[in-house]
Amino acid sequence: MNGIPDTQSVPQLDTLLDTHGLRSESVHLKRAHTTGGEPMIACELAGLVEMSETHQVRIPRVYGLARDRGVLCLVMDRVRAGSGSRGAYRDAGGMLARMHTVTQRETAGLDYDNYIGAGIQNNGWMDVWSDFFAERRIKPQIRTARSKGLLDGRDEKAADRLCARLSELLPNNEPMSLLHGDLWAGNLLTDADGRAWFIDPAVYYGHREADIAMTRLFGGVPTAFYEAYEEEWPLTAGYPKREPIYNLYHMLNHLNIFGTSYLGSVRSILKPFSDV
Repeated sequence: MNGIPDTQSVPQLDTLLDTHGLRSESVHLKRAHTTGGEPMIACELAGLVEMSETHQVRIPRVYGLARDRGVLCLVMDRVRAGSGSRGAYRDAGGMLARMHTVTQRETAGLDYDNYIGAGIQNNGWMDVWSDFFAERRIKPQIRTARSKGLLDGRDEKAADRLCARLSELLPNNEPMSLLHGDLWAGNLLTDADGRAWFIDPAVYYGHREADIAMTRLFGGVPTAFYEAYEEEWPLTAGYPKREPIYNLYHMLNHLNIFGTSYLGSVRSILKPFSDV
């Protein structure tokens, strides 16, 4: 698939199910609860297809978009959740490393913008990873937060100082990889057979460390995941110091979506760059 699928000319749900010989109880429907949510569903479908086409990661089989009583739905196989075994998380770590390995390219970005949660994710192509992270990730979130009155001028200056130093703080000597983009623990399912499944991506091409960093947020994932990843493709020296910088993007996004409960986390990451 190239780009975002059309959301206007999609079949009715019953028609799509009949076409694939499916019963409603065998599929999971992710619904766009408002018309404004339809582009998010379409972008999610595009991201799942991008990941699936690498043939390196396991995602639920996706059947496409359909309308159920006027509501746009993403239709995919239902994953029966398991207890989260060590083997399942090793499965996930190995798959992610292999996807990162086989999708290497020289530039960061994507052909279209998509969504990170409910926020727009800017994806115009750029040649240098640190420039991309400044211009497409941190600065748009800072502008949004300032416009909402969630950050003040000192916060903005600290972010500017951080962005000015990203060329020395972030590595620019590795190729870009296809990233899941929204890889917190809730978007990594495990089943009763010890298999892992990736869902709800916000894909783009970027440095693989950004995916690893996000797995540490909101409770993190078991160490078996990281062990398996490192066996396939070890992280480069100094990664732990870079992890908060990558996660600043997600903390800013959560600040903009959910409000000031994330302000402390944002300011903690920005503190080393503050004018004190």
